[in-house]
Amino acid sequence: MKKLTTFIVLITLAVLLSGCATLFRNKAVDIPKIEIAKNQWIKLPTPRQLDLNRTATQILTAEYQIKDKIQTYTSQVQVETTPEKLVLVAIAGWGGEIFSIDYDGTKIKTSSLPMPNAALGITHVLSDFIFTYASSDLLKVILKPTKIRLTIKNRERILTLDNKPIMKIHYQYKNPWKGKVTLRNLALHYTIKITTL
Repeated sequence: MKKLTTFIVLITLAVLLSGCATLFRNKAVDIPKIEIAKNQWIKLPTPRQLDLNRTATQILTAEYQIKDKIQTYTSQVQVETTPEKLVLVAIAGWGGEIFSIDYDGTKIKTSSLPMPNAALGITHVLSDFIFTYASSDLLKVILKPTKIRLTIKNRERILTLDNKPIMKIHYQYKNPWKGKVTLRNLALHYTIKITTL
């Protein structure tokens, strides 16, 4: 529940504080092991392992529920992936930067508006991106040390833990960079809708 609260605070404050773009905190951390479900940790693959080589502009809409109320926030995200780096930059409606992630396979550098536990929430944005766009073969490798299993069917990726789904990613088309993608995190109770322009 604490991690869900942290994630919700991150999204809420990112939008509410978008007018404070001059107040940024910068961090560089070693490649983290990210907890994607309770006691289930993964080590991020490197940009070279991801092998995506793409530049894209996306519209990202996050939906989550607090006390029976649905909250929704939308931002534009610039994506750049090469064998050397993966960069995600979220832009507010007025044009200022909400946060950025620069991952070179060794360290993750983040820049964000001041908010509690921003690094934790931002690294989860990075892991959501990886679960959405990495090859299924690579995902199976990074999930191998965990109890989480990946199933692929009908343009959908389903991650299960103890036979219960914890994440579902649905693709409008076979090519994930076309059409709409919907990621539902059933463990942390949020949904991310992505449209690549």
